[in-house]
Amino acid sequence: MYNIELKKKEKHAPAPAAPPVEEKKVVKKEEEKFVLSDEQRRYKKILGEVSGTLKASLLDEKGNEIKRIPVRELTDELKKTENVHAVVFDGVITQRLLDIACDKGAKVIVGIKMGNIIKRPTQIKVITQDQLT
Repeated sequence: MYNIELKKKEKHAPAPAAPPVEEKKVVKKEEEKFVLSDEQRRYKKILGEVSGTLKASLLDEKGNEIKRIPVRELTDELKKTENVHAVVFDGVITQRLLDIACDKGAKVIVGIKMGNIIKRPTQIKVITQDQLT
């Protein structure tokens, strides 16, 4: 049609066979089951209670609730309250909240999810809802 000629492929001798490759056996490790500690189970229970309520719970070292407050008041109350060991709340963990909790000596903060954290203090443990499932 356009004066194009197609050349037929010439038959060549088959290419030499590649040396046999050893098959690597893939061994699947059993998924490691994550077991929650008693303290983490307590946080999970409290997070379940405050989830959807926009509330926060401030806990002492023994796990006793100091206060249950609305999340919008959390930063102000955290600044005023002494002996806070853990903060469990229905919200996003922010840099500002982490900094305030760290300044007040809190050791644990538990929230629904993590916000944009630039510097994470080493002296405070951050736990999200996903980690407690």
